Amino acid sequence: MSVRTVNHAGWAAIVLLVLFAGTAFAQHGHNHGSMQHGGMSHDMSMMNRPVQSETVNGVKIALDVMDMGMHMHMQGMKNNPVHSSFDQKQSHAIMIMLEDTASRKAIKDAAVTITLTYPDGKKETSRVAWSSDHYGLGFSPVKGAVYGIRVDTEWKGAKREAAFRYEAK
Repeated sequence: MSVRTVNHAGWAAIVLLVLFAGTAFAQHGHNHGSMQHGGMSHDMSMMNRPVQSETVNGVKIALDVMDMGMHMHMQGMKNNPVHSSFDQKQSHAIMIMLEDTASRKAIKDAAVTITLTYPDGKKETSRVAWSSDHYGLGFSPVKGAVYGIRVDTEWKGAKREAAFRYEAK
């Protein structure tokens, strides 16, 4: 059996190959299970928050609710400004993503209204604007309480509605 030595160039090639393979594997793992909206990736496994969605007349309406601190951190990482509809005194962000199912592109020019129904039946309706990569609103849920979140959209002359349920953890 002969023993071969590997010169410095050989070791450098091996190290680069390992680094490239590791980066590709990590990138695959990062993109797997994420939802694209506005060209940005949003990791679905973060804090185990399931994104709810409904498809209505060719538009996928998706809802995500996130702790406001995490929301501000993520927007900062993406260098996205936070829209004025996000009151930073609120503890959570309601984020609505709209996707044209035909083109699979984010819809940025819809009229979007969120109606939040509190556990006591009180309702608040707010018109929300596009905010970097989603439409959104801040609110402060009570732990253990269940909220109704209705999303009304108008895009390309058609109205759509989706209803979701959110239980504060």
